[in-house]
Amino acid sequence: MKKPGKKTNTPLDERMKEYERVTTSRSLIHGIPVYARIDGRSFHTFCDPLDKPFDDAFVSTMQKTCAYLVEKTNAIVGYVQSDEISLGWIEPSKAPFETRLFKLESVLAGMATSAFTLFGLETKLSDRIRKLMPHFDCRVCQMPNLEELANMFLWREEDCLKNSINMVALSKFSHKQLDGKNSIDKVNMLAERGLYYYEDIPEHLRTGSYFRRETYFKELSDEEVQRIPEKQRKFNESGKIVAIRTHVVQFQPKYPLNDTENKSGVLFNHEESEYRI
Repeated sequence: MKKPGKKTNTPLDERMKEYERVTTSRSLIHGIPVYARIDGRSFHTFCDPLDKPFDDAFVSTMQKTCAYLVEKTNAIVGYVQSDEISLGWIEPSKAPFETRLFKLESVLAGMATSAFTLFGLETKLSDRIRKLMPHFDCRVCQMPNLEELANMFLWREEDCLKNSINMVALSKFSHKQLDGKNSIDKVNMLAERGLYYYEDIPEHLRTGSYFRRETYFKELSDEEVQRIPEKQRKFNESGKIVAIRTHVVQFQPKYPLNDTENKSGVLFNHEESEYRI
């Protein structure tokens, strides 16, 4: 029997790999921000029988999927609205697979599909998931700076507001009644029916939901403390030995991004929102 050794590529190996390299050689540019948008494919069919204008099970499942992606991909921020999720990284080295674009696109779509399925099977969405096997696609691009990365999230937030108003309006009026009406018209029509959009609709359904990783200190048990070298032990203000941990939390900027002066600082540096005059 031939002993295993270092594999030598055959002419067939080299030729087939060359075909692959045509599409797998695309790389991200080092040092500039990365943005990914992950969209549900044909989700209008999946969502057709769900509660209108917003289905709690669907909204919750999408939020959990976004939080999972932020946790597993080291994204600096995640955002979810409707059937789409946006992720941002300050540079490719912070994202999975670094500069390998095809890996990032394909794996993010796969991760979103798996997470949505797993979380959704625990809800009333389970029958729809088994029947339609929903899945996601993904597109990745790079932005010249953090301000433009923030503007990408602003763009998606504005899309969320427009779609949200339209969905609420469609739950009260017919397509014919809404024909030719803009968002302001629809909000006014809803008010005439006693539904005040900006007061009655929760913020996360108007502007989407944001997620980010935050650091916290966890108090350690005696058994956990014994596993940490004495010189590396950290103490909190109460003198308890603690460990630095991170977890993903949901947050909402104080103002819509269009009204926020320091939107990149709010999204990427945990700054307090400053109202844009």
